[in-house]
Order: sequence, then C-alpha cells, then structure tokens
Amino acid sequence: MPARLFLITCLLIASYPLAATEKPSVLFIAIDDLRPELGCYGAPVAVSPSLDSLAEKSVVFDRHYVQVPTCGASRFALLTGRSPAVSGATKRNDAFYTGSTQLQHEDSALVQTLPQAFRQNGYQTALIGKISHTVDNRLLAYNGKGSDRQEIPFAWDEVLTPYGAWDYGWGAFFAYGEGRHREDGSGYKPVLEFPTESTGKLPDELNADTAVEYLRSKKAEDSEAPFFLGLGFYKPHLPFVAPDADLQAVETLARGITVPEPGSGASESNDLAGFHNSGEFAKYQRDWKTRLPETLADKRKAYLAYLACIHYIDRQIGHVLSALEKSGQRENTIIVVWGDHGWHLGEQGIWGKHTPYETALRSALMIHDPRLEQTAGTKTSHLVDTIDIFPTLLDLAGIGDVVETAAPLDGKSLGPLLRGEENEIPNLSISYWKDWISIRTDQFRLTGQKGQNKSLTKIELFDLSGDLASSENVAETHPAIVQDHLDQIPETWWTTDLQ
Repeated sequence: MPARLFLITCLLIASYPLAATEKPSVLFIAIDDLRPELGCYGAPVAVSPSLDSLAEKSVVFDRHYVQVPTCGASRFALLTGRSPAVSGATKRNDAFYTGSTQLQHEDSALVQTLPQAFRQNGYQTALIGKISHTVDNRLLAYNGKGSDRQEIPFAWDEVLTPYGAWDYGWGAFFAYGEGRHREDGSGYKPVLEFPTESTGKLPDELNADTAVEYLRSKKAEDSEAPFFLGLGFYKPHLPFVAPDADLQAVETLARGITVPEPGSGASESNDLAGFHNSGEFAKYQRDWKTRLPETLADKRKAYLAYLACIHYIDRQIGHVLSALEKSGQRENTIIVVWGDHGWHLGEQGIWGKHTPYETALRSALMIHDPRLEQTAGTKTSHLVDTIDIFPTLLDLAGIGDVVETAAPLDGKSLGPLLRGEENEIPNLSISYWKDWISIRTDQFRLTGQKGQNKSLTKIELFDLSGDLASSENVAETHPAIVQDHLDQIPETWWTTDLQ
C-alpha cells in the first residue's frame, strides 16, 4: 500500500513554510569511494581546500555511515530512503531494476526516489555524472551494451553527463588519458595513471564544466523554479587517475610532514571473519611486484594516489561552487556533499570496500544550508545514516508534509541536528553487506553473519574508542554488550530476501 510520508512532529516544528518561488535549490554532490580523507576531517596529508572551505559553512557529520559498502546498493538506499533490512538490497549494484527491489516503473504518481520527490514539487532536476549506479541513468553494462531504459524513472528533467573522448558513460567512468578506458578491450588497465595536462581534460573535469554551464544557464534564465542538481564525481574510485599536477601537490605536502602509512594503528589480520582478498584492487596492472602493496614505499604510493584523486575532485568542486556564487543563487541553495561509502587503504590488510567494518562504512557527509547560520562550521559526532538524507532534504525544502512515497522512508530527518535543536535521533547506525549485519553504537561495532533460526554466526565485537580500524574481537569478554547490539537487529532483516 502507498505510504504517505509523515515526518515526526517534533522534526517539523522548525521546517520552512516557503512559497513556491522561495523554495531553496539543492546541489547534491556525490563522490565515489570517498572515505573521510579530507582536511576538515583531520586527515594530515589531504589537500582539499574547496571542501574544507565549504565545511566552515556547513554541518560536518564526523560519524556518517552508509547502509551498504558497495556503490549500487548504497545509492539505492540513498535514493529510495529504504533500509536494506526492508528492501533486501544488500550487495548487488543492479538493485534498482532486479528482483524484489525493482522500482515500480509503471507508477509515476507515487515518489520512488529522492530527485523524483523534488521534480514533483516544482523543481527542475538535472543529472551530471553518477548519482544512481549507472553513470548516465541508462541500463548499460560496463562495455556499453544493454538497454537505454532509465535506471531511475521519473527523476530527471535533463541528463547532461558528458562523455568526451570516451563515447559512453562507463567508458568515462573507467577512463585513462587520451580516450582510453578499462573496458575498451585493449587490456590496458593500470591501477595508477597521472597524465599531464597535454592529454586534455579528464571526465570529472568535464562533469564540473557541464555543471558550471548549467548554473550559468540558471542565472541567464532567471527562472522562478528552483533546481535539484545531482552532480556525481567518479574519483577517487579505481583506477586512480588524475592530472600529474594533483599528484605533485599531494607529494609536496607529504614531504613536509610525517605521513601515516596506510594501515598504521591497525592490527592487520586475515583472521577477520569479513576479510577479503581485495580482488577489485588486485585485478588492475600494478606498479609493484606483489599482488597488493606490501612494502611501505608501495603502500605510500597507493595512498598518495588516492589522495591525489581527492585533490583533483576538490579542484572541480571549487570550480562549481565558484560558478554557484557567481550565479547569485548561493544564498538560496542547499549543498550536500556525500561519499557513497568508505575504502580500506591497507587497514586490516584490505585494499578496497566490501567489508562490514568501520573503514568501509564510514564516509564523508556535510550539509550546508545558508539559512542556518547558527550551526555553520560545526561538526557533530552523532551517528547518522545515508537513509537519513532523503527525509532531511524534504524537511529543509519544506515539502516533507506533501510528498507521497511508494514505500515508507526508513531514515529520520537530521533537521534538528542542523538547526542546533534538542533531538531524539537514536545514536545508532545499522549497515548490511550480503548476509552480514553491522551495528554501530557510540563505542562499539558488532558484526555477524545471518544464521539459522534468527541467530548470527561469526560474531565480532570491536571497541573503536581507541582505533577505528581495530581487529581485536572482544565479543567473548563483553557478552552483555553483544546482547545489547543483537537486540537492535530489525525484525524484517531475518525474513527479507537479500540480494
């Protein structure tokens, strides 16, 4: 049955009863594989001045967790506002159009995704880059073959993703310089590449240029309709490709300070129940002799390559934010920056995502609402979830009480945190990976695999108060804490068909 969205009364007290022409626009920036490796999160080597400057005007969420540590399923949770405990979307990148989680393409009356909610309420919606799983909202395979059917229907008025020399969306996503890409059949797929500017612009720079032109057109049109612009950057997703100048900038900073080696402070162990062999990372052609970087020099090379990609994206975001300022709409635009999941950089012996652990589940989130000066530049360590973003944006835009959703939203509005109000938001985060569940409380994270008769196997409990990448399982010595976490498991997860 369709569910009418009613946000909790206490969350609506301070909502914004705006007229249609006063509704704030939304610039939603998604960054692929971005863990909180930014200056504003305390990363010592990160060169991220644009995002750090935005953080000074935003609320930064220090403990934001995604619902699934993989691109497609994480974005499915974001865009539908549904918990994987209900939707079953716990692993597959094609969650948008397969199995029990298939979106109801034939019914456009009820809201199924976040941008559709805004489109139905007078917003002009535009897509540039990767917001859902596919790069251009088309159901194409990595090799460019497949259907032109929309991945999320009824969502976008315009799809503006540029392909450049790479011909199609996935080609641009897996790009190297000079029009080459991972899926072009040539067999060329190094894990690192840092071309010089003479090779021309890379895809994320094209995405930024397209966003700049879009914002300029909004100024030229002087339209009364607010916009919802979804801008999805590809890096730092593998392969690590960015202009050589970005690598040089990071290496220059790294020479001047003590750089923490990837995995430092962690007990790297293959005994973890959720350990994997970093297959996504290892399938690329490597700059080192071993399957994964093992020497400190090789680990440092991979670590700085990741940071160089962040620096590259930070420059593109600065370009876009400057255009927003020049358009005259900055003071009426909510800006969200979201990383779709975290990424192990050698912590616990893992290179990549796809684990039920803190490093793969914690990602960057900051929200800037120019109307909320009282909380600008603050950081909160309250535990929050990706599924909270959907109701939060409805709340901030003042449309939460008029949106009808095809399924209930499982998150809660973060409006009270953004407004500096007292709140009753639970300090709890629950994430999923395949048939694993991962429960984060203030000090601990419990992980376990679904067993028979509503029980968990391979239970691990980590005390994260001193080391976010701890591999020490303290479950046996803390049975009461284990039980407290087990009591938080949603009943629906035991019976939902996971995919």
